[in-house]
Amino acid sequence: MDKIGVKLKKIREKEGLSQKAFAEQLNIGPVTMNRLEKGGQMPDCQVLVSLRTIFGVDLNWLLNEDAHINIQTDGIPVLDAHQLSCDHEDIGCSSKINVPGSISADFAYKINNDEMFPLVRPGDYILVKKQEVLSGDLCLSETELGHIIVRKVSIVDHMKVITGLDNTIPVEKVTDNMKIIGRISNIVRCYEL
Repeated sequence: MDKIGVKLKKIREKEGLSQKAFAEQLNIGPVTMNRLEKGGQMPDCQVLVSLRTIFGVDLNWLLNEDAHINIQTDGIPVLDAHQLSCDHEDIGCSSKINVPGSISADFAYKINNDEMFPLVRPGDYILVKKQEVLSGDLCLSETELGHIIVRKVSIVDHMKVITGLDNTIPVEKVTDNMKIIGRISNIVRCYEL
């Protein structure tokens, strides 16, 4: 239980919330929140559901005794920006991420910027399927300059465009110089200790 408390505190601190504000978000009292963080109490189903729906917490990570995401030799390959830029299929992969069996993806990519915050945060792993993207889908793309970005796909005047979640990122027309790598199927949130 101590490790769960440490993880809860890490989530709270990463969200920039006081213990009281975090408790309010989870719809519990401050005394209960204090007990949870100190490892004196296990989170109940209501708290677990709130952690998942409000903060996107991976409950497997939270409840697992291991304090970090499970990177291992079998599972979904984790690719870096260089590997994504390669046109050939035979690219080496140094690590893989293990996710629940019901989740399928061709590869994972670790996000290192906050341009799609709060939906996708630095340190998150996005799981990507190499398939056609439709309007409303989140996609992983490569810009003309070779930057890997996460964007939302839309159709405007019968043309495919990509944009951010709000108006701070301009709408860009999908051109031949831009590559849509695939559709984002899942986001794995990591609160690393």
